[in-house]
Amino acid sequence: MKMENHKSRSCRAISIITCIFLVGVIKVWANESPKNDSLSMTLDGKSFKGQIKANGFLGFFKSREKLIFNDGSLITTSSKPHIRLPYQTFQENGKTKFTARGPTDYDGGTIEWTGTYNGESLENVKGDWIRGEKGHFLHDLLLTDVVTWFFTPDPIQHQFDYINMVLIPSGIFKMGNPAGEEEYDNFPVHTVKIDSFYMDKYEVTVEEFRQFTQETGYKFNWRLWEKHFVSPTDNHPMVNVDWNEATAYAEWSGKRLPTEAEWEYAARGGLDDMRYPWGNTITKHDANFHKYWKNDDEFKNSSMTGKDTWRFASPVGSFAPNGYGLYDMAGNASEWCQDFYSRNYYSVSPEDNPQGPETGNTKVTRGGHWYSWHTGLRVYQRGSNPPDVKRWQDVLGFRCVKDLD
Repeated sequence: MKMENHKSRSCRAISIITCIFLVGVIKVWANESPKNDSLSMTLDGKSFKGQIKANGFLGFFKSREKLIFNDGSLITTSSKPHIRLPYQTFQENGKTKFTARGPTDYDGGTIEWTGTYNGESLENVKGDWIRGEKGHFLHDLLLTDVVTWFFTPDPIQHQFDYINMVLIPSGIFKMGNPAGEEEYDNFPVHTVKIDSFYMDKYEVTVEEFRQFTQETGYKFNWRLWEKHFVSPTDNHPMVNVDWNEATAYAEWSGKRLPTEAEWEYAARGGLDDMRYPWGNTITKHDANFHKYWKNDDEFKNSSMTGKDTWRFASPVGSFAPNGYGLYDMAGNASEWCQDFYSRNYYSVSPEDNPQGPETGNTKVTRGGHWYSWHTGLRVYQRGSNPPDVKRWQDVLGFRCVKDLD
């Protein structure tokens, strides 16, 4: 009997230990499983500008940095070439967190990032550079084996998607030229209803387009004429782009090109029956354009003196914005729209958010440019070019829009 009791107690002890072990395993599994089950959640398309600062000796040096989530990778932009780290997301204490780790070419080391995403900005983001074995004496002298970098997002605007964008409110407007005639392509005037959307404040700049080509490897012909004369600085509008190239940039940035109706509605800035985003007359203080057309009623009041002293394109935002806070909606660079062009489209255009014809040979351009006559800058004037246009690209630029989520 004593032997049986001893065996019975031993069995009970083993059972208890086994249960405790299983409970522990279940708890660990419960804590870890969200990390594995939430991989369908993605941060792709999110991007944040901020300041990176290392602790220790390297804290004396700061650099601008952008963290971009794209195609399952976290891309850090301070290095050349940019570092791409595969990332994973998981839920912890009700917050979305991410981890990213990958090798770098710098001393054969690795980079590790961890951080929290709160739906608007990045929080508590820390990255460690772990030095490899390929360093030399100077690195050994100045750097520790692990250098921790802290990422601080910009305090006001965090998301790349909405940096330098404005909300265009929904509304109804009269689209077209009120003084037009039947043979004009911007007649008849018709009522159009537009839903709310976001629009770039500025035309896409040289710097922004260059970033796109560098990060994607997109093949683009940087012609010397545009680079050194038409748009010579990073803050000038990107020109020499056809419709396909503008669309590729828009898709990369998580946006799209505006429809023609959206463009005209936004360009009017809330004003009805006006020729320009600010009123019915134009001066060289208002926009960047070539000269006045002598057979127009505005010619008698024209003057070639004013703020517009640029021979070619001007830096974006050089003139006052319209009523919606949009710059250069008249002049500087002509802007691609999403629509196919049809001369007679206004006679069949639907009232609700028109998207343009289903087919066509050319795409709509709007706004006039630095080599336009003043009449070409009127908000209702239409233009068109083949989507793969090969000539006169030095006046063609664009801006993007984004639908409300």
